[in-house]
Amino acid sequence: MRPNVRPLTIGYLAALTLIALLSISSYFIMSHIIMQSRNDAPLINLSGRQRMLSQKLAKEVLLISQSRDVSKINTLRQQLNHTFETWSRVHARLRSGDRELQLSGGNSQAVQDMYRSIDDPFNNIRRILDMLKHPGESAGPNRTGDVVANTERYMEAMDRIVAQYALEAGQRVERLKMAEGFVLTAVLLLLVLETLIIFRPLTGRINKLFKELNDTNRRLQEALENVKTLKGLLPICASCKKIRDEDGRWHQMELYVRQHSPPSSDPA
Repeated sequence: MRPNVRPLTIGYLAALTLIALLSISSYFIMSHIIMQSRNDAPLINLSGRQRMLSQKLAKEVLLISQSRDVSKINTLRQQLNHTFETWSRVHARLRSGDRELQLSGGNSQAVQDMYRSIDDPFNNIRRILDMLKHPGESAGPNRTGDVVANTERYMEAMDRIVAQYALEAGQRVERLKMAEGFVLTAVLLLLVLETLIIFRPLTGRINKLFKELNDTNRRLQEALENVKTLKGLLPICASCKKIRDEDGRWHQMELYVRQHSPPSSDPA
């Protein structure tokens, strides 16, 4: 009888499938967390730079308001315009993202709320600096005071935003550590379960098949020995291999051996 190896094949494929599914799911989980963390360092660096640019804006406005040299004022205006354009561009990148800098723009709800809270100081600074672009406009005490006051509000908010970026980056690192621990635990648990549910029964099944094979070989060997004995005791037809009994009737060799062999003492 041909041994039934189908359960062995199914069990082996099930074990491989579980390991493959766990590996694939772990890859996507880790990749998702790592992709989220890619923006952390550029965001923190850029938001820190934005704070520095805010200080530079206020300083250049103060210098313009205090200077009486027309050529120096013109030079300061050019520097102010360049700083203002950079400051505005960085602000937009922080809020909406930038493909060139690989910033996704996917800020959390907390960060989005913080950026909305600085819309007023940002727009006030931009309005005053737009006026100062024109040569005829001067940075009087009122405008200078407004720029400094709004810059302070803006920088305080940027400090909170930088802190929030750092907090969220730390949380993503902790999630990555938790994911690594989960994957390790899942792998170990899966190996234990596969050992108990799949590999242990498979081992028992293989041992049983080997035992059945050995028993079958032993019975065949005994039958062969019986045939050799019968050749010396019973008449066997040389052409058809049938055996003639005492009554002169002919029988198939296999059937005659089975009928006249002692019953096996092995348990079923």
